[in-house]
Amino acid sequence: MNITYKAKEQPIVRFPEDLRRFSSIRSFSTPHFVFAKYIQTQSGIKQQVYVDMHCLVIVLCGAKIMHTSNGDFMIREGEGLFLQSGSYCLSNITHLDAKNHSTYEALLLFFDNASLLEFVLKHKERLNLNTKIQKSSVFALQDSMILSTITRSFRLYLEEFREELLPFVAHKFEELFLYLSYKYPSIFASFVREIMQNLAIDSDLAFLYCEKEFLNVAQMADLAKTDQATFSRKFKQVFGLSPKIWLDERRFEKARFLLEYSNKNINEICAECGFNSPSWFIERFKSRYHCTPKCYQKSKNLHY
Repeated sequence: MNITYKAKEQPIVRFPEDLRRFSSIRSFSTPHFVFAKYIQTQSGIKQQVYVDMHCLVIVLCGAKIMHTSNGDFMIREGEGLFLQSGSYCLSNITHLDAKNHSTYEALLLFFDNASLLEFVLKHKERLNLNTKIQKSSVFALQDSMILSTITRSFRLYLEEFREELLPFVAHKFEELFLYLSYKYPSIFASFVREIMQNLAIDSDLAFLYCEKEFLNVAQMADLAKTDQATFSRKFKQVFGLSPKIWLDERRFEKARFLLEYSNKNINEICAECGFNSPSWFIERFKSRYHCTPKCYQKSKNLHY
């Protein structure tokens, strides 16, 4: 006998921003990636969600019906789906899964345009980005041993959150993207292609921003052949942060690499990375990494 119920609708939540509102959810955040383990124990509740970042949902336990603009999807244990940033969906858990679970658990993996473009730039030779776009922001995944191994590794990060683990997170997402591009080449390429076509900046220019080093935002705007104000507005639409902050992030990444692997002093590294003031660099580095550049160098670099 089929049983129907009227689901109770909840206020719209924005993910990943509102993850912190849920005390039962453990999350791991970086500037470009967020992942969390989501648990829901009540069926008959319709949750309206708006995603601010691209999201891959992987179901660990139970089942859920996702109502999206592209149709309704039942996702079960070991399966998943993609949502583009800016997507709305309505979801409710169900008891109709084969194992009769009453609890729904899922791994939510969020990533932004910047991280996706970095991946495409690095692996564009193996991606068939000329594939015909499938007009859907959602696709289903099937369970596999490799996918299970990748998801287990994400769960380990959630169990032991530490600042020093942050550099490894980008590599975990790269591993996941590589798996998807291998297992579902046409679907993944289509998903990436549609996102790139929606960007406010030409994708070829976006690749150049990832490859080139710039002294300032004005040089970036010159490359785009537009004024600095227009460029900054469009850049923020694509990357989710201002070009000045984006430049600083890349400079700090380079500085940290030089601190770890070169024998240059702080002033030399500061100048090479484009920081005008050593004192400003030291202060910001300490705020970002919770130690001075010199302490970081001594703890990481074999030359010291």
